[in-house]
Amino acid sequence: MTVRRLVASLLCALPALASGQQGLATQVEAADRALFRAIFDDCDAKALEPMVTADFEFYHDKWGQTARSGAEFVKAIAGMCERQRAGTDFRARRELDAGSSAVFPMKDFGALHVGRHRFFRREAGRPDQPTERAQFANLWKLEDGRWRLARVFSFDHVDAPGRAPQR
Repeated sequence: MTVRRLVASLLCALPALASGQQGLATQVEAADRALFRAIFDDCDAKALEPMVTADFEFYHDKWGQTARSGAEFVKAIAGMCERQRAGTDFRARRELDAGSSAVFPMKDFGALHVGRHRFFRREAGRPDQPTERAQFANLWKLEDGRWRLARVFSFDHVDAPGRAPQR
């Protein structure tokens, strides 16, 4: 094959490669939305259960390793939801900075999703109040045709202006 034909073949393949990458991003971003909907919007630990791997791990720059398994993470979210129902914790909302979201394939495993997001305190009858912003790197595993979150790295947390730091 001549160099010219090789280059032409590669140029023809680029749109297909880009399309595959966009399809991957669409799938992972949909899984991301479903995960955060279960955690914050619905506060539904049972719905969260099949969205994380058994060996799930969560690392947070302020709190260290906060979960060492999917079961531990789901239990923590169930506790958060119970505290919200009891009125001892506030409801929150997560907003993804869509322009920051990027998804990268991880061969024979799944995908890495990186980006920035903001969090807000939700109270009935009041506008949502910003609490903090952060960056994330989430490792998603494709298991039996389903995306499951395997690792979370949540970092670079910055409290919203006028909010007391939470450490």
